[in-house]
Amino acid sequence: MIRALIFDCFGVLYSDDIQRVYNLVDPQHYDEVRELVHATDRGNITTDDFVQAVSQLSGRPVNEVLRIVSAKHDRNEELIERIRQLRNDYKIGMLSNINVEAMERIFPKRERDELFDAVVLSGEVGMIKPDPEIYRIMARRLNLPTTECLFIDDIPRNVEGAKQAGMTSIVFTANKGFEADLGEALRGANS
Repeated sequence: MIRALIFDCFGVLYSDDIQRVYNLVDPQHYDEVRELVHATDRGNITTDDFVQAVSQLSGRPVNEVLRIVSAKHDRNEELIERIRQLRNDYKIGMLSNINVEAMERIFPKRERDELFDAVVLSGEVGMIKPDPEIYRIMARRLNLPTTECLFIDDIPRNVEGAKQAGMTSIVFTANKGFEADLGEALRGANS
């Protein structure tokens, strides 16, 4: 029986456009940008370090890179409101590839404490999705076995990582289809 719903942040509860960062640099630097993104997600470097490094790779001023990195971020308020309702029936978790500093700007600790029973950020545990261990950490923080958790992410490989850890999972595409996908996953897991 599913007793917890675990949400990814980016692409589910919050949208950004990392492609804008890649557009700042020449294609020969894409691998370096990818490594910087992963280092930031793991908490190995700060957001300021990330912006400084992208500035150096792109030849653009730090303030321009910061403006681009910070622009066009939107919270999925409709889904956040739905989470408030779902808390009546389920434990709610958030599992995201992000460092603590960046998360604080999106969901301050006070709000995270209000919305989620447990939060796991890759930057705080030093690993990123789809490593199956990060999902196990999430389940332990919820005091549940992985088999009682349903994970929601927009990236199929992250959903596969959750399945490898023993969780039921769904790929999030949009708010419109979420209720149907959630209902189907819950019926399948609880039958």
